[in-house]
Amino acid sequence: MREIEFRGLDVNYNIWRFGSLVVYENGDVAITDSPSKFGSQVWSSKVIPESVGQFTGLVDADGVKIYEGDIIKTKLYEIHEIYYNERTTQFTSDESWLWTLIGCPSKGVVLGNIHENPELLEVE
Repeated sequence: MREIEFRGLDVNYNIWRFGSLVVYENGDVAITDSPSKFGSQVWSSKVIPESVGQFTGLVDADGVKIYEGDIIKTKLYEIHEIYYNERTTQFTSDESWLWTLIGCPSKGVVLGNIHENPELLEVE
């Protein structure tokens, strides 16, 4: 079974939170962890909605989980942002790189993400 996990930047501490996504009626967004990790307690942290990204189910060459919003460098030294493509219902970076992401994720590495390292996507 595929692992469903989200991450988001905590609004108060500017650190990444990982777990389940909760969207409240008032528009607030939080990440919660499962009770099994901390006994019977469940924690919930309000996160910046624009920072939320889902785990793709893939890891890079170093074993790092790849999330939406990550910036990947391929073995050909190409830099790509990972996003969810609604049309193809797949995680991708662009149409030409789809096979590389799905077929060979272990050939690339996560350099950072669009929230903390947007300069990685700047074209010289």
